[in-house]
Amino acid sequence: MWMSLQYKLKRFIADIDMIWSAIRHRIIHLFNPHCPECEDERIEAKLCQMCEYLKMENARLNNLNVTLIEKLTTKIEEPEDKEDYSDLKPLRPIHVPWHVKRAELEMNDRKAAQAMRNAAVKDTNPKSDITKIEELEEKVLGDSKITELDLSNGTSN
Repeated sequence: MWMSLQYKLKRFIADIDMIWSAIRHRIIHLFNPHCPECEDERIEAKLCQMCEYLKMENARLNNLNVTLIEKLTTKIEEPEDKEDYSDLKPLRPIHVPWHVKRAELEMNDRKAAQAMRNAAVKDTNPKSDITKIEELEEKVLGDSKITELDLSNGTSN
């Protein structure tokens, strides 16, 4: 039993020594490569990772450029059904300030007052009434119009 324990202990120490030498070798070569092969390995490892990244990025950008060029060179088809937008009115703002609304109401009132004044002027003009009556008489009676002179004489045409 003592022998097997000594054997296991020696084997354990040998394994630890081998692991320690491998770790020490890696640490020394990592920070201070002493031979050109180790230095080339270190540079190649860095370049390979960087090269792979650059290759992937280059491929991605090339793919993006191809899709953009295809989109730019393809002819855009316009829809055949064109809608008529002539009857659309522009949108008004939701909130109208009071001074704008007041000015609009005053303008509408002025227009209504002017229309009423114009209508009153037309209605009070006696000549226009007489001409209207004469026009109606002409339409209804035609040539057989009774004049005031005929009425005073008591005769008719």
